[in-house]
Amino acid sequence: MTDSVCTLYLVRHGQSVANANDTYGLDTDLTEKGMEQIETLATNLNNIHFDTIYSSPMKRAIQSAIILSNKFNLSIQSEIGLKERYYGILEGKKGSAMKEELFELFKKRSSLPLKKRMAFKFSHDYESDDEVLKRYVPTIKLLLIAYGARDHHDFEGQAIVNSGYTKIQSNGYDIDIISIIGRQSDNSLNDQTR
Repeated sequence: MTDSVCTLYLVRHGQSVANANDTYGLDTDLTEKGMEQIETLATNLNNIHFDTIYSSPMKRAIQSAIILSNKFNLSIQSEIGLKERYYGILEGKKGSAMKEELFELFKKRSSLPLKKRMAFKFSHDYESDDEVLKRYVPTIKLLLIAYGARDHHDFEGQAIVNSGYTKIQSNGYDIDIISIIGRQSDNSLNDQTR
């Protein structure tokens, strides 16, 4: 066992145009509010030493990473495995309309046992929770909450708000979630959860 500890901050991008328009998916830019959110986050994290920044190649993530990169004078490494869930035919649809239209499917999904819930798809080309987690594994194993100190289902029905973050530590063997800043119920229908 080693005494060395690695700390990872998983930061959610600032508000995007898609968030502001209550739209699922899409590769859109940050809004002014989103840029301000990340500027505020950078100020709040100012006393923390960071070694590097990894980002999804999505516009909103790269733009968020650039703001952080400028603040901390770090380069950005784009990782395709960090891309957000692909919503398939739901991409570009209004979130509130989809929640109403798919209410029965949401209800069905929530009543399933964990294994089936993880594999559940709202459409044939929708990326399930299992698929999302399997895609993240090769990129950075620490993203997997189910791999760490807590199980994924402990956070079922919750989301990280725009510019929120999760702090994870690992000593090479154990993985611990230290804190989650900006967690809220996914049942709220506001623009923060997409």
